[in-house]
Amino acid sequence: MEIAEAIKILAGTKVFHQHICKVTEVDETEKTCTVQPVNEDADLQGVRLQAVITGDTGILIIPETDSYVIIGYHGENEAYIIKTSKVKRVEIITSGEVLLNGDEFEGLIKINELTSKLNSLVTDFNGFVAKFNAHIHITTATVSASPVPGVISPTTTPATNTGNFNKGDYENETVKHG
Repeated sequence: MEIAEAIKILAGTKVFHQHICKVTEVDETEKTCTVQPVNEDADLQGVRLQAVITGDTGILIIPETDSYVIIGYHGENEAYIIKTSKVKRVEIITSGEVLLNGDEFEGLIKINELTSKLNSLVTDFNGFVAKFNAHIHITTATVSASPVPGVISPTTTPATNTGNFNKGDYENETVKHG
């Protein structure tokens, strides 16, 4: 910090500028947006969506186009979003853990791996159903006047197969991880 800026802060003459703006364009790759101040000043381009736009971690809040935002400035010319009226998406990228309303339910599932394992169980189960429905019992019980080995018919009420799991039936597509 320069001495002149420190004096302004101590003297209370440093002004923190904020503007209410409308989002006209969002560049998710660059983590910036273009906004139009409601006071009809010139559009501001390259407004940061998060504190460090080149970092691999952080919280990235992507506003919807045509939503309203409050922007502030880092230094004289580097604008960033403070608040937004409508959020399109939030990304939380961390090297640690993320808690959503605590940790009582433990970790999120890996939906594709779960569906694959469940469908393996369905395949195994359906194999058992097929064997059960086709099974017969050989008996040496008397089925006629003389003892002759016989066959007892398979079950008259066959078991039914189970259908595969479809992740779309139980996936919450609004919360993703990985």
